[in-house]
Amino acid sequence: VESPPGHPRRDVLEKILAQLSRMDHTMGNFLRYARLPQAEVRPYDLSEALQRTLFLVEPRLNAQKISLRREIAADLPRLIGDPGQIEQTLLNLCLNAIQAMPSGGSLTVSARRQDSDVHVEITDEGCGIPPEQLERIFQPFFTTRENGSGLGLPISRQIIGAHGGELWLESAPGRGTTAHIRLSANGSAA
Repeated sequence: VESPPGHPRRDVLEKILAQLSRMDHTMGNFLRYARLPQAEVRPYDLSEALQRTLFLVEPRLNAQKISLRREIAADLPRLIGDPGQIEQTLLNLCLNAIQAMPSGGSLTVSARRQDSDVHVEITDEGCGIPPEQLERIFQPFFTTRENGSGLGLPISRQIIGAHGGELWLESAPGRGTTAHIRLSANGSAA
């Protein structure tokens, strides 16, 4: 920006640059939604993916006074898929949960074997999602956040679907939200 600080033109140019940056970020998300990168399929340990994700969000949990409960079964089978894509999904779901609890609360992350599947639940004590919004939450570009792109949940669902699994939410306004992921212990990513 080639104007002196405090100059009206500089303020306008900075706002334009900020909007362009935001649009670039949104377009990047759109392109990722439109075409996921090629999956790097291999056996992986879901509990390790969960631990890496929780390690990444722990500083934010501490900063927002959110307690973390881990309920990760020791007998989880190794899965076949792209652990990077799975971690991206887990991270997105954890960040959504954290954003729903700006004044603190509790985040519970659980994973257990259920027949031939593995079931992951990420539960927050946040504001919850009204039923009319819950019906639209996986639609691209639908967002309830001021700076949200509306692509995090659709991309997450697309990733889980490509791994032969399912992603859905249960929520009650004022009581929180649980994100459910079901992955087949016998399946593989496409």
